Amino acid sequence: MSHAILKGVSDEFNVQSKIKVYSAPKKYTEVQAEFRFRRPTRTELTQLSQSIQSAMKASDFDRVAETVREYLIGWQMNGADGQPVEFCDENVDIVLEQPDYLSALIGAFVSLLNPGRARAGN
Repeated sequence: MSHAILKGVSDEFNVQSKIKVYSAPKKYTEVQAEFRFRRPTRTELTQLSQSIQSAMKASDFDRVAETVREYLIGWQMNGADGQPVEFCDENVDIVLEQPDYLSALIGAFVSLLNPGRARAGN
């Protein structure tokens, strides 16, 4: 069976996000980020949607973070100091432990589950 009709469809999604990084009480720095995720299949979307909803209801952020990690394949992002944050395993671990960044990542990833809200990347 030919998939020529799908020619040019990306297997990745890029999602832009603004992250409010709190530096002091009532003070924050806004950081721009673009997260790159592997595009899930239709079957995976159904499973992911159910899994994420269940984990969020249970406030199981470890499970949500691990799910996000499975699909996260890159980013372009600066830290609160304005310096680029390299995408590597160590920095992914650090980012997933920081509530401000984790919240933005979860929001970006959830937009993947509702493709109308995410922008397909090439």
